[in-house]
Amino acid sequence: MNRILILIGLLGVVFVFMQIVLKKNTDKVTEESYTVVKKFDNFEIRKYPELFVASTLMDSSGYENNSNNGFRTVAGYIFGGNEKSQKIAMTSPVIMDLSDSVEMSFIMPNEVTAQNAPNPSDTSVQLKTRPGETLAVIRFSGWASSQKLKSKTDELIGYLKKQKIDFYGDPIYMGYNPPYQVVDRRNEIAIRVKI
Repeated sequence: MNRILILIGLLGVVFVFMQIVLKKNTDKVTEESYTVVKKFDNFEIRKYPELFVASTLMDSSGYENNSNNGFRTVAGYIFGGNEKSQKIAMTSPVIMDLSDSVEMSFIMPNEVTAQNAPNPSDTSVQLKTRPGETLAVIRFSGWASSQKLKSKTDELIGYLKKQKIDFYGDPIYMGYNPPYQVVDRRNEIAIRVKI
């Protein structure tokens, strides 16, 4: 019995240590910059610049149906699945445009441009430029799910209506952490706004 308790205690210590290391590594990942236009109690309005991204379009809707497959597809590109076998640094957030079909995008680091980006080996990965846009954003922690994303979208729309801010388009999910990070997770839902 003592050996089992010791083993459980050791596993707990290893788990906590791994999560601390993961958090420190996540903090080192380059995060795309934006300008906060206005802060409200429960959300903020941000202006994002034009972004060069690697994307894949999936033919089904919903977060669960697409998060793993989309992530693996685009991650393959940045981990060397391209004509130069070039590894490209991970940035955050990972973006999922949520509509009838889902598009997952990784933002390319500043040094990777349309002029020098290697062509993807996988034809389902496309390189493109997302136009600059103004977004209303609500932040939440924990794990994302289709149900949670729907709930947060509805919550954000409620705040926008209350503030009489015009919005349009489908929601956008932005995830900042690797899937194996358990603590201190950062997620956001965004909606395009006219201000």
